Amino acid sequence: MDEREDHPAGRQGGRDSSQAGGPPVEEWRSRLDRFRTLLAELRAKVLRAAAPKRPDLTRRIQELENRIEALQRRLDGAR
Repeated sequence: MDEREDHPAGRQGGRDSSQAGGPPVEEWRSRLDRFRTLLAELRAKVLRAAAPKRPDLTRRIQELENRIEALQRRLDGAR
């Protein structure tokens, strides 16, 4: 999947999502912050319970964290 497909501005040619009737950039920042918090909680649970048996989960969580950071950088550029 192309990363632009995961980002609201990416699907709209890089415009601020609020220009196309979508949520404003600040709302997307808030959503990313919430997702980052939930992902951190998931990581803690995986590390306690499943990491030795399921290293793929730890790797997938890291991939998601990297994507969140990339989206955050794109939002920061949309200011």
